[in-house]
Amino acid sequence: MNDKNLLMESQGPTDPNAAFAAALAGQEADGFHCDIDPKTILKRVETLYDTPDHAVSQKYPANQRISTMIRNWGTDMATLLAGYRALRKSPHDMRPTPDIRTWDLRLLAMLAILSDMLKGQGHHVAFTLDTCVLFRSSDPRSANRAFFVVIDDVQKTIKDLSDMLGNSEAAQKRMEKAKKAKEDQRRRRAEKTKKEKAANAALGMGSEAASAAAPSKMKPDVDMLTRKLEKSLVSERMDEEMDEDE
Repeated sequence: MNDKNLLMESQGPTDPNAAFAAALAGQEADGFHCDIDPKTILKRVETLYDTPDHAVSQKYPANQRISTMIRNWGTDMATLLAGYRALRKSPHDMRPTPDIRTWDLRLLAMLAILSDMLKGQGHHVAFTLDTCVLFRSSDPRSANRAFFVVIDDVQKTIKDLSDMLGNSEAAQKRMEKAKKAKEDQRRRRAEKTKKEKAANAALGMGSEAASAAAPSKMKPDVDMLTRKLEKSLVSERMDEEMDEDE
């Protein structure tokens, strides 16, 4: 795609409502989704800030940054902000200028980084940046109360989102650790129950074996008693016979 076509494409649809509706189509509305490690994103932000002014145009050419936004969001942020403004019927235009090609190069570079971080979620970003502008411009402590998007708004969005994702990952790890601990406890309990059942079964078999062996041990005593009884009966008979003879 040549520069002329790219710049024409960057302007997006002529109807801002249609542009925003297109960005909304097929998108998830249950919060941000990031597939890139926040640490990687923050490193890119740091590199951008460390780049000297004279090297920004070479390292971060506007056309490439606009192309990145279009690739990730389907359109550029100027179109998305215009669409969001039309959607909420706001008299305020959050764009620095209607033509994104005239925006500050560092701002475009930061927006391109944010688009890599939140691919396919341009409508979320437009809403977030609009909110950032409202809060910053109305805060008397703010050093920059411009009523349009500036690089600090984009940087704050990236930082806040990175912090949120970092906390979410930490919470997820804690949940996984607690889940594993419960599973280990359940496994140990099951193993203990299994061992106890095996021990009880072994004890039961030993009792049965002892019971089975007991009669054989007592048998000689029974035989002895039988013999004694027989002997006694024989003796009594002999005594009776002798008495009769007398």
